[in-house]
Amino acid sequence: MKIIEQSAEIIDKINGEEILKKIELAGRTCYQSMDKIKPGSAAEFVASRIKAGHESILEHVSVTVKLITDRGVLAELTRHREARAVLPMSTKTEIIMTANLREWRTIFGQRCAPSAHPQMRDLMLKLLRKMSDAIPVVFDDLVDMYL
Repeated sequence: MKIIEQSAEIIDKINGEEILKKIELAGRTCYQSMDKIKPGSAAEFVASRIKAGHESILEHVSVTVKLITDRGVLAELTRHREARAVLPMSTKTEIIMTANLREWRTIFGQRCAPSAHPQMRDLMLKLLRKMSDAIPVVFDDLVDMYL
């Protein structure tokens, strides 16, 4: 048996500053405050909206990742697949997964918690670190909580 190391890779090319600007535009449109958009205002605006619980503006950006793990962890992510009855739970599995930033925050909130399955938690903590490096403002509070 060959033991594989779980891994998480962000496939998309990410420009964190441009992502924050896009999110700010969505949020400022909602609040009808586009006139407040200034150079450097996006990070503070996005952080304040997340803190206030207005996360729907994060749905305007999606990120695709490649995860390498085993069937057991994959089952936690995908639920109810036919391969479950055929493949051993320890079989190496690769999956491409896309979610918007709000969904990624929900996934990290559930799967990085100390009560999460240890392998799932390990994989999601690796991905959280990468997402936080790419788009820090969106994930700062989760990094403070779990890393």
